[in-house]
Amino acid sequence: MQGQLQGLGPFRLTHILGEGEYAIVYEATREGDGLIARPSALKVLREQWVGDTAIVDAFSARAAAALPIVDPSVVQVRAIGDVDGRPWVELERVEGVALADLLPKKGVARWNDITASTVLDGLLRALSAAAKASPGLTHGRVDASNILIDVDGDIRVHSFGAPAEPQADLLSIARLAQRLCKSWPEAVDGWIDLIQSHDATVPDVTAAHEAFPGETALAGKRALARSVKRLLKKRAEALAEDADAPKSGSVAAPKAAAVATREPVASVPARAQTKREPPNVDAAARQARWLAWACAAILAVALVVEVVSFGPS
Repeated sequence: MQGQLQGLGPFRLTHILGEGEYAIVYEATREGDGLIARPSALKVLREQWVGDTAIVDAFSARAAAALPIVDPSVVQVRAIGDVDGRPWVELERVEGVALADLLPKKGVARWNDITASTVLDGLLRALSAAAKASPGLTHGRVDASNILIDVDGDIRVHSFGAPAEPQADLLSIARLAQRLCKSWPEAVDGWIDLIQSHDATVPDVTAAHEAFPGETALAGKRALARSVKRLLKKRAEALAEDADAPKSGSVAAPKAAAVATREPVASVPARAQTKREPPNVDAAARQARWLAWACAAILAVALVVEVVSFGPS
């Protein structure tokens, strides 16, 4: 992995932003060409798939299809290319987190309907912008992992271009909507049912966006921004802890080490570290016997003296 981080073509790779089955996304900086260095997100096909023509072609085709989309709600594709047959996509670097990281693994998010509507409105805006591009484009993979929320609470969508019918995106939006809010207003519930029903009044995402009855407000955007900043702070703290942790191969010192520095463990006999050494029983017995003999001898001497004292004068 360290070798991969040295560079790829015109890019200097900094660190990994994310990994998937088919690609790795790095933070990268384009070098040379007299350009002002700016961070990008570089999506690179994994080496193991380079020999698979179908996967390489699909990866490159999706990237090329997204090039014409220019909208604040879409993560911009800046350039595409390949190095030794390994394709890459240079993307706009967004400071934020995936929606998937903010949603519970099971169940429904605790957001109110205004915050959840802010997410849906941003998603619909991005999909509508792609549909209006030339040529028009569906997403084909709408899910929480392809939706970013930046530090300002704005929605940014990426990974467009998978072949799909417009109705497939609508069904994915409906499923996502049910994860975003526990209790939608009646009007939004009716809209969710409508976009799942293949109704002719909402044939595509543009019509669905125009019909969306959800209420959005600055408060929803601020709530999303707070959630993003909290998660980024936790991640930064975790990275700092990892940096301070002992390196691989070293032995972590236990909490009791502070005591050991005042009283080195090596200076204490091994058995004494766990319990006090019991007294020597044999030595105590010998001392008792010598004391008994001494007492007996004293008594014998005293008896002789007494006999002599009361003898004939």
